Amino acid sequence: MIGAMRALLLGVFLVGCNGTSGGHDGGEPDTPMGPPGLNVAWSARPSTIPGAVTDKIMITSATFRPQILRVIGDAGPGDTRTTQLAFELAWSSSKTPATINFPSAPTGLYSEILVEIDGLFINYSYELKGTVHRDSDNKTWDFYIHDRNNLEVSITSLGVTLDPGAAVTIPIRVDFEHALTSINYDQLTVSGTTLELDTSDSQMDNFRSALAESFRVSGPDG
Repeated sequence: MIGAMRALLLGVFLVGCNGTSGGHDGGEPDTPMGPPGLNVAWSARPSTIPGAVTDKIMITSATFRPQILRVIGDAGPGDTRTTQLAFELAWSSSKTPATINFPSAPTGLYSEILVEIDGLFINYSYELKGTVHRDSDNKTWDFYIHDRNNLEVSITSLGVTLDPGAAVTIPIRVDFEHALTSINYDQLTVSGTTLELDTSDSQMDNFRSALAESFRVSGPDG
């Protein structure tokens, strides 16, 4: 499945599409106004990066390499007017993700967002950096998480309707607390002064699943 998807992405990557640049919290998603058409806006928890995830964990940067994003409408599941290829999705002291705008999105009901995050064997699919204080040795360590496997995000049950001539925004929040608290930092590989979690680590499968679950539509209460 992963091999087939990567092969598809390599082919699709050469084809342009319009547009600029997975779990659900429950309830109706917040849909504020924005540019005309359908918009996808990004936020994070913590709301500012660098920022404190818990009293022991700080995140300083997060970089994802999405190859394709699809907002799937009930009338047209493969519509290129709601498809975005290879865009930047990163948080740091100098970066926040731009809103993706689909000005030609068809009107109707949208129920799902799919995001394929993949470095295509050339780059890491995603990289997270920060610090963690370990009680076991009473020390604060840098951590570095990097993965060459792809990350598949599916956010379902959106229930977002785009009316003719209107604008609607789907707000997606990445909950880094959910992902970063799933790690046993005492078991990570030590590289100098840094704790590393990489593709081959025994904890990576569990972390990758938690990270995929961290992409959620934020509700009215954030």
